[in-house]
Amino acid sequence: MRLWLSFAVALTILAVGCAAPAAPTATSAPKPAAPAPAQPKPTAQTAQPTATTAAAKPTPTTAAAKPTPAAAAKPAAAPASGTSTVNVGVTRLMADGPLLIALEKGYFKELGIEIKVGFEGSAADAMVPLAAGQLDVVGGGINVGTFNAIARNLPMKIVADRAYLTPGNDGNFWMLRPGLKDKVTKITDLKGLKFAINSTGSPLNYQAGKAFELFGMTLKDVDVTVIGFPDMGPALANGAIDAGIVVEPFATAFHDKGMAYKWMAVSNFITKPYMDIGVVFYNSDWAAKNDAVAKNFMVALIKGAREYYTAMKNGPNRAEVIKILTTHTTIKDPKQMESVEWTGLNPDGYLDRESIIDQMNWYFDHKMIDTKVPMEKVIDQSYVDFAIGKLGKFKP
Repeated sequence: MRLWLSFAVALTILAVGCAAPAAPTATSAPKPAAPAPAQPKPTAQTAQPTATTAAAKPTPTTAAAKPTPAAAAKPAAAPASGTSTVNVGVTRLMADGPLLIALEKGYFKELGIEIKVGFEGSAADAMVPLAAGQLDVVGGGINVGTFNAIARNLPMKIVADRAYLTPGNDGNFWMLRPGLKDKVTKITDLKGLKFAINSTGSPLNYQAGKAFELFGMTLKDVDVTVIGFPDMGPALANGAIDAGIVVEPFATAFHDKGMAYKWMAVSNFITKPYMDIGVVFYNSDWAAKNDAVAKNFMVALIKGAREYYTAMKNGPNRAEVIKILTTHTTIKDPKQMESVEWTGLNPDGYLDRESIIDQMNWYFDHKMIDTKVPMEKVIDQSYVDFAIGKLGKFKP
């Protein structure tokens, strides 16, 4: 009984700690959606940025621009026997692109895997059924709840990259109310103003806090307000808030409608290291019991990630991928899909370990988590290693 109560308390902490972005309302609900990895780390800039959105694209160190689609690779391991069902949680946001693409193109099916959507909603809400064993795989953000849950030995591990913010491929923007467009030229100009994030303990908490600290400020120097993404545009338009961090597709929509001004991408500030904001989680108990399925799932997912990356870099499959994404994500208009900034990922699926450590240290230093968790408890890249062994390294 005591063990069950302890587990229930831990799940409650996870649910609270993971409070995160509200997804845009979808107009239809087709097949599942999935995670997106990250681009290699470029050279960071140290001077305070003055560009209006994002700096020049960094030079990759492990994966170059025009990729070749994932399909041309060695065959993956055959499924143990018959078809295995994998229960996934989806958000139907752009970060689910690799999963959706892999599903649409049959990459899971060819490895004997059937995808079952066991949950559809915010990634934060999906973490509770993941920890409880009701879901096997979930794509989500790294936040306070992530480290608290793993510290309490809940059965979950980060296994692959899903979204990596670098200049030119960063769907997270600092936005200003229209009247401040010509008045705010540097981050210190925001001192004393009303600043919005979507949730305390969310990745945006780290993004804002660290950015202010880089220029001698803290979150205490602004009036922090918690507002969901869909409401940030109207709040910026009517002056209820002065600035805030907004994600795509909301950022471009608010900017195009004149409700707010896209000022800076997050990657203009968070550069050392760039931010690994989205990851793929496995329920570690499920993965241990279904090793071959967990490995083959990663093979299919990385093939989907490479298709996404190729399209993101304006490759020959862009029209095909946009059709898949507008069918299965919350963005239904191909023109809107073309206009939004696609968040980057690593086409080989590897995580930026340094970024994850930096986020954990920041939360710990600000007393938002109680303990630093050893990275071997947080990360397991063996599934990505297996996939790369089958597919080979990504080649431009």
